Amino acid sequence: MRAAVSSQDLRGGIEMQPMDVGAICFAVPKGRLVPGTAALLSKAGIDTLALLSDERSLIRTNGSVSFALIRNEDVPTYVERGAAAVGFVGKDVLREQGNRDLIEYADLGIGECHLVVAAPEGTQLVPDGFVRVATKYPNLARQALDKLGLRYEIITLRGSCEIAPRAGLADAIVDLKSTGETLRANNLIEVCQIESFTATLVLNPQAYRTDSRVREIAEKISAATRECAS
Repeated sequence: MRAAVSSQDLRGGIEMQPMDVGAICFAVPKGRLVPGTAALLSKAGIDTLALLSDERSLIRTNGSVSFALIRNEDVPTYVERGAAAVGFVGKDVLREQGNRDLIEYADLGIGECHLVVAAPEGTQLVPDGFVRVATKYPNLARQALDKLGLRYEIITLRGSCEIAPRAGLADAIVDLKSTGETLRANNLIEVCQIESFTATLVLNPQAYRTDSRVREIAEKISAATRECAS
């Protein structure tokens, strides 16, 4: 669903650098979102040859568009600061990071995953019990664990959380699950599901206001999303 674009969105709270009048830059997360992103862009009439190429460069330009392949959690910063006009990012990242000066234009319906609490089989997570939880999502984890009535210690990691229980670092994890294969490979079972997320189309407010190409691209991607969902 397209998010409302408020006047505050369009003003922007951060002093932006002037947008490049050349190629429109798309911030795309490296990894599993690339195929779905490329499919949507192609359906919207945007050339994805550079995005899908085998070149090692993480900034790829093809005519009027360029793609910056970056970490999912860095997409909001690139778009907010004006380094990219358009971005694709997991809703989990937006929820974890909180308020950012972005236009959340549309839910793209791709890259669905689930934030879960997982632990080794036999682990007892009971109300008022104490648990050490490893996670890349400390804010979302706190919200979930508070609802479960647990006493906890959050251990924030930047890499793989799945090995934390086996290594003795944590009793459980809060992490994203897509197929569940990674949990099974590390002898973890899902205790409960916290929330489901898909990818979101985000826009730089200044670019949306001043560049008609960005508005046109956003509407075409949104239309392609609706078409895929129908």
